[in-house]
Amino acid sequence: MGQGVNQTMQIKTITLPLLLAGCSTGILGSGDDQNNGAFDNAGSGAKMTVSLSDDNDVKGFHFEVEAVACSPGDDYEDFSYTENVLLDQTVFPGRIEFLEDAPFDAESGHYGADFFIALDPGCYTVTATPVSAVHGTTFTASEDCGTATSDPVEVIGGYTTEITLISQCEGDLVGALDSLILLNTPPVVIPNIENKFNNQCETVSICAQGWDPDDDPIEFEFENLTAGHDFFDIDVGDIELVDFEDGHRVWQQCADIVTEDIADYTIEIRAYDLAYNEDGDEVRIEDLIDEDSHGWIQVPIHTGWTVSDTCIEEDGSLDTDYPPSCYSGCTVISDEDFYCSGDYDVDPTIADFVCDGTDLIPENVYPECDY
Repeated sequence: MGQGVNQTMQIKTITLPLLLAGCSTGILGSGDDQNNGAFDNAGSGAKMTVSLSDDNDVKGFHFEVEAVACSPGDDYEDFSYTENVLLDQTVFPGRIEFLEDAPFDAESGHYGADFFIALDPGCYTVTATPVSAVHGTTFTASEDCGTATSDPVEVIGGYTTEITLISQCEGDLVGALDSLILLNTPPVVIPNIENKFNNQCETVSICAQGWDPDDDPIEFEFENLTAGHDFFDIDVGDIELVDFEDGHRVWQQCADIVTEDIADYTIEIRAYDLAYNEDGDEVRIEDLIDEDSHGWIQVPIHTGWTVSDTCIEEDGSLDTDYPPSCYSGCTVISDEDFYCSGDYDVDPTIADFVCDGTDLIPENVYPECDY
């Protein structure tokens, strides 16, 4: 005689015992009788081969019936029985009229299988393991759906006890895609230049103000577009937040530019809107989207020269007709490579005019230059 076992339902199991009146047509033996059924030797129940969707790998079920004590300490005869049942070709409705306690909604439908067995009165547990394949009396358990085990259920002589087991399967999770499209408009840039006419070597100050219609932060860039004529120097100051108008921040940045040659210069000022890349660094939006996103404007600087009374060539001679350059031509004036060093035979009058001993007096040579 076996000892009673208090068996509990697995997490993936819902068991609904239903007791209905009926006649038992046969009984599988009591005691230590045991039977193993394969698909081709299965008992009652729907056992037709069916091809379902790819939702799971279940092709059938391995049923196990074991006798247990109805109450702790009760005696019972050892008994176990196994059988493999194919998945039914139909979908079972969620509500069947005579299964009043069935759990599912009446409009639902579930795949499954029905397993019937005649038994001696007593208490039993039923375990249904979903299987993906059967090989003789062995089987491969499903990887997608879990085993369901009933609580002890009582079989009464002359009646059929009906139970419903639920095997919980892993579902296919549905993802979602949410696409947000945003409009981006490049910044507006306005220049401010006090005097676009300068003498060679004089500093010209240009300030740029700008704002972004989307109120993105911005940065400025000053570029010389004049072919063949370079800046001698450009000093760009810090960008500053100077105002707030019509819901937009207004930014400003100034540059001091020294033109090197006598020429008509063209300076382009660009304002770029900024955002953040995946590393959290502030970068130009056009670098993120690989499309232009900047405002721009071009401004001229016309550089000439007010001729001084004296220009001293590198050979020490005077030239009053040539508009000199402070930095090239007759212009590279330093006391270490020009006449103030004593390396040249220069008229003393000229030397006294441009030199203080060995120190150069450049403002006497180029009075228009800012020294």
